[in-house]
Amino acid sequence: LNLEGEGVFKVTGSAADLFTAGAVAVKAAKSSRFELPEGTTLSVRSILVDGVLPIVAGTYDASTCMLISGGGALVVAETASDGGDATIWTGAQGTAWENAANWTDGLPSATVRGVVSDGSVDQPILADGTAAGTIGNVVFSRIAGTAVTVDVKTAADFSGGDFKIGSGATVKVASNGTFTWNAASRGVNYQTETSSIDAGGALESAGTIDLNMTGQLAVRGLLSLSGGHMTVENNNGYAQLMVKNGGRLEASGNTVVDVKQTGGLDAEEGGSIAFSDDAV
Repeated sequence: LNLEGEGVFKVTGSAADLFTAGAVAVKAAKSSRFELPEGTTLSVRSILVDGVLPIVAGTYDASTCMLISGGGALVVAETASDGGDATIWTGAQGTAWENAANWTDGLPSATVRGVVSDGSVDQPILADGTAAGTIGNVVFSRIAGTAVTVDVKTAADFSGGDFKIGSGATVKVASNGTFTWNAASRGVNYQTETSSIDAGGALESAGTIDLNMTGQLAVRGLLSLSGGHMTVENNNGYAQLMVKNGGRLEASGNTVVDVKQTGGLDAEEGGSIAFSDDAV
C-alpha cells in the first residue's frame, strides 16, 4: 500500500477484516493520513515513512502517531526496513546516546543509520565526555509523540553518510559541542543535495559546526548560530550550503562563519540569511 503526498486511507466501517493481519506493508509520505473511526483497529505488517523512517512495531493511536486521525488504532506487526541497516531510538534506558540498549539494533555507526523519530520517549543526549564514534547516516524527524530533540554536548562525528533533520526535530549543539559532517569523498557536485534541514526542522548551535562535504546541504528549515564557529569547505572539490524554499540562516552573538574557497554559502527560492552586527 502506497500513500503518496497528502493521501488519505479512510476506513468507513469495521477494519477488522480489511487486511489479513500483518500482511500489508505500507509506504507512506509524512503528510499522508490514516482516518480510523472510534472502535476500529487496522493491522498492517510495517510502515516506512518518506523512504527512511520506519515505525517501530506496536499499537498506535492519534496521540502516539501523527499519521493517524480519529479514535481508532493502528497495529504495526514489525519494524519496516528500506533494504539498509537501521537502528531506531527507543530511550528504553534513559537519554544516553552511547547506550546500545536505547536503540532497537545497537548504536548507529558508519554503516548503520540512526533514526530518532519519537518525541514521547526520553530524548537522546550526546553528553560531555562521552565518545560517540563515527555515526554516519542519521535521520531526525518527528513521527510519534511531541517534538524530537537531540542535544550535542560533545564531539559528534556524523561523517561517512548523510543526515536529515526533518519537521518536528531540533538538533541543539551546546557551547562545548561539535557537529562534524565530513563527507568530502562522495564525488558529487555542489548542485547535488546530499543532506538537508527540512521545513519545520532546526539545527541550533552555540558550539562548533564543521562541514567538510561534497554536494549541497539544503536548509529549508532553520540553521541558527548563536556564538561559536561554523566552517564550510571541501578538501576535494566544491561544497554548497544552500538556504532555500523559505529556509533561514541566522547568525548572532559573536558567531564566526568561515566559508573557505572550496565552500559556498548562498540563498535562493525564498531562502534568507541574516547576520547580526556581532557576527562575522
